[in-house]
Amino acid sequence: MCIRDRCKTEVTYQDPSLFAMTISDLHYTSDPNVISTVVPAMPYAKQATEALLNQVIEQKPDVFLITGDNTNSGRESDMRELASYLKQIHDAGIPVVMTPGNHDFNICGAKEYREIFFPVLTIDAEDPASLSYYTDIGGLRIFAMDDSSITAGGNGVFKDETMKWLKENLKQAEKEGMRVLFLSHHNVIAGKEDARNESYRINNTDLESILKKEHVRLCISGHLHSQSILETDGMYEIIQGMFLSGQHSIGYLTVTKEGIQYEAKPLDFVRYGKDGLADQIAAADEKGAARLDDVFREIIHKKGYDAEETEGILKLLRRFLAANTNGTLSEEKDAIMADTYYEAMMDAMAEENYGPWIASLLRNPPRDGNRLQITW
Repeated sequence: MCIRDRCKTEVTYQDPSLFAMTISDLHYTSDPNVISTVVPAMPYAKQATEALLNQVIEQKPDVFLITGDNTNSGRESDMRELASYLKQIHDAGIPVVMTPGNHDFNICGAKEYREIFFPVLTIDAEDPASLSYYTDIGGLRIFAMDDSSITAGGNGVFKDETMKWLKENLKQAEKEGMRVLFLSHHNVIAGKEDARNESYRINNTDLESILKKEHVRLCISGHLHSQSILETDGMYEIIQGMFLSGQHSIGYLTVTKEGIQYEAKPLDFVRYGKDGLADQIAAADEKGAARLDDVFREIIHKKGYDAEETEGILKLLRRFLAANTNGTLSEEKDAIMADTYYEAMMDAMAEENYGPWIASLLRNPPRDGNRLQITW
């Protein structure tokens, strides 16, 4: 059926049937000595990716979806290693559909990316002007879009030729009665109250309206490293968290003739990883949290709060950050704002970048980022 009577003629859609597993922001590196204050688990990227590989192959989805920043730096050796893992998934009979991200071109370019990754991806038709393509699986047309904007820094943008290609193939999908799944690295839907900077979004101002006009119901992206779900006028966007941080999410997406169901769950490092990996990643996460505590503690100290007040503020900040990263802020908003130390937290952060960001997210928290149900 047409969404809110936006089309002139009734479209008879195929009955889609698809089970997908989906992740974003692998930031793969084989370097065990890599240092990241933002993502302390980065030295375990290789082992974590192997655990991911094991889980995907055992659970055997109809397709495995990845939405960009596949390597941490675009280093050729990392790209080739990651491609070898994806080949194992491909050889197990599981199609792989993957978009590029801005990190994938820090060193290598589009030519190397295409040469290394395209042989292990499932591609039905390519955009001649970019690394974008689509593939038809389970009655769905899945667009894997290249918004990497190699010549324009980290911002996401599509070339005019790519927008033309996209519109033509969206229309063709509708003629064939195919539902559409739109994948990108940068985000599609605008967040509220400037909680998300424009640099997070794909900077083609007409993209949202084009997707809605062609009755696209679901977009999947990444880039922000935190889990959330946005909605505008009947179109939804799942923004996936970073695989190596937060709750280490992997998404489960089921599409049927009735609609779409999605749930994000932590990857099972105990079952699918090597001995000790779960403990190593947990320790790295704790180390990262302690480092951030030190940053916050210094900010709070400058405001003159005593030791007890400082610990209370820190505890609340940790809760806020975890809820935002894990996609549960809408559930925890009221409890956070009712906390004894809420006013002190906002006062301590008021003159820092954190203050306006926290305030904007609490005014308009994203919906539950871990679950979504859509009916056609």
